[in-house]
Amino acid sequence: MKKLSLFFAVSCFGLTAWAQPIVTYKYWVGFKDKAENPYTIERAKDFLSVTSMQRKQRLGVCLDETDLPVSPQYVEKLTGLEDVMLRYTSRWMNGAVIYLSDSNNIRNVRELPYVKEVILIGYDRLSAQMDVGFKVAEAMAIIDENARKGKKESDTVTYVPYTKEFYGRAYQQIAMCNGDKLHQKGFTGNKVKIAVLDAGFSNYHLLPAFKPIMRSDHLMGTYDFVQLNDTVFEDDDHGTNVLSCMAAYKPGKIVGTAPNASYLLLRCEDAPTEYLVEEYNWLAAAEYADSAGVDIITSSLGYTTFDDKRTSHTKNDLNGKTAVISRAAGMAAAKGIMVVNSAGNEGDGLWKYIGVPADADNIFTIGAVDAKGEYAEFSSIGLAKDKHIKPTLATMGEMTMVMSPYGATYPSNGTSFSAPVFTGMLACLYQANPTKTPQQIMQALIMSGSQYAYPDVYRGYGIPDFNLANKILGGDAEHPMKADELLDISVPVNSSYLTLTFHSKSKQAIKVELTSAKGKKYNFEFDINANETQRFFIKKYKKIKKGKYTIIIRSANIDYTADVDKR
Repeated sequence: MKKLSLFFAVSCFGLTAWAQPIVTYKYWVGFKDKAENPYTIERAKDFLSVTSMQRKQRLGVCLDETDLPVSPQYVEKLTGLEDVMLRYTSRWMNGAVIYLSDSNNIRNVRELPYVKEVILIGYDRLSAQMDVGFKVAEAMAIIDENARKGKKESDTVTYVPYTKEFYGRAYQQIAMCNGDKLHQKGFTGNKVKIAVLDAGFSNYHLLPAFKPIMRSDHLMGTYDFVQLNDTVFEDDDHGTNVLSCMAAYKPGKIVGTAPNASYLLLRCEDAPTEYLVEEYNWLAAAEYADSAGVDIITSSLGYTTFDDKRTSHTKNDLNGKTAVISRAAGMAAAKGIMVVNSAGNEGDGLWKYIGVPADADNIFTIGAVDAKGEYAEFSSIGLAKDKHIKPTLATMGEMTMVMSPYGATYPSNGTSFSAPVFTGMLACLYQANPTKTPQQIMQALIMSGSQYAYPDVYRGYGIPDFNLANKILGGDAEHPMKADELLDISVPVNSSYLTLTFHSKSKQAIKVELTSAKGKKYNFEFDINANETQRFFIKKYKKIKKGKYTIIIRSANIDYTADVDKR
């Protein structure tokens, strides 16, 4: 397993270990500037990985002051104060998270001349570390027993890759968004780097379904921003469920959406409690991921209310600019990372709406649908007043197949699972189109959505079609788009409208003629600009009688004829 070097971790984030007291008070300390700083943008290699710099250069993302580490002089003076225990620093927000055993000592921090703000972000009584060795032994016994009981013919059968039987019970969640078609073309996430931010990845290193990413050196590393160590396998199992949606490889039972991607596993959520500090943990993890050079951050986390009610969010905070975690997600996107976050599971609760960081601008906020493509009632909804459509898209999050930390596969509910299903396919799409920008990829996926022409607060632009998005981006060799070309004609999942996706080399009107078996004609016309790919929805198709039709699509250079069966 490749791990980030110790120097890299310490120099970028100021991570330190310390003997934990029984009671801690957690504070964010914001700095006024980055004065007395030996780091410079010209020597970015001192604090960013080569892959991170290459990503920024390729995408035309300029380095700025937010990329510089905080002033070491400021940190040295801060940690020199009585009782101050440094957890980590943030270059994006220019500050540090510290712990105190006596809250009265915070007055000394406030008096430092370079301190801009001090915010109480949590406090707790820390419990002793669990016996990890015992847990591993116990887990192995359960995993072995589950394997013995569950051993079936599927364990010995050789499956044809990327067929329905190959995916096992995970087939529907992949096929719904045409992900299997990308897999069949050889796009399975290879060389794409994904950071997974979660609450822990219990036993991931013991499960046979994850052996391919362990053996093939596709595990970039791990880090725990709650305990400040590099072990994440002894914590919560939520991240294991999430990871299985992308990385699991157990043909005949469960195969994830990106089995050949590379993964960086980061714990930032402290599951037993809910305090504002977890937003700062997410911030630190996102910076870590940026420095490591990831292409995608996926997070099945969200926050609305905290144990300390004074720090809870209101619906007015859902603007992408208020919550620290939302600002962090937006900054990650601005630095060229594709960010995916679950919409949340409050749709049938009192809150109803998305949380943070799902409200962040320019990220993928993923809602949930059931196996038929219908809105899953638990999936959090967006705010109608928001100029950005939220959720962005929706994939299968009801009865989604996941893997437990003990090797069992079972269906589970939540946008926690629709988000990684989407993320894995996003990695495959990026592999197919490595020269495209995150903005181009996002726009293609939005255009591929089943309700692109009529988005709502439940499913956003609808269920994405990754095969269609690949065509729109030019990643499909069968559609070079050197001339006028019809890329797709279909009725999207859970839709009643006929859609046409067309690429035009000139500004023109596309004429469509639909003729019934009895000779009744319906005519439509759509305008399109030069060198543009556009998707048109024929809404009248919903009211046309069922039966067989012939469709003729005419442009300046092509006539396309096909049979359509209206059911």
